[in-house]
Amino acid sequence: MMNRFWIDFAVLIGFIIAQITMFRHLEFWGLQTNIVIIYIVWLASVRNRTQTLIITIIGAILMDILLDTWGVFLFSKPLILLIFYNFIYQQRDNTLQLGQIFTMFLFICLAYNLVFLLISTFAGIYSTDFQFLKLWIGNSIYTAITAVFFYLIKPEQKR
Repeated sequence: MMNRFWIDFAVLIGFIIAQITMFRHLEFWGLQTNIVIIYIVWLASVRNRTQTLIITIIGAILMDILLDTWGVFLFSKPLILLIFYNFIYQQRDNTLQLGQIFTMFLFICLAYNLVFLLISTFAGIYSTDFQFLKLWIGNSIYTAITAVFFYLIKPEQKR
């Protein structure tokens, strides 16, 4: 159990490093994908709630420290995990089609980006007055498309 926790934590660190160094710079029309939320959703589908929540909180704190966002990630990522955990965990035994993966990630990302943008706008971190809808919907669609690509390249599970 503890060994699995440390492996999941190390993979999270890898996703955070990839997010900060690579995926933040892969912009299309000012939109960014969020691969850390993709990893958290995957983690929620294969691990229990407590372990997933602890890893999510640690990852959110690290992202807040590295990106200087003053707790916006710490509020938004665990909140979305708590809201959607039961739904995500119930989908673990189902073989989802690409459209279902896209739709699931789109709704999760719409909720996540709404909370993230509202908190960051309230805190005054980002000036999103005129771009709120673009960032909310665009980032969600971009992240859902990225999640489909990650799903396509994942190894097949042996049952």
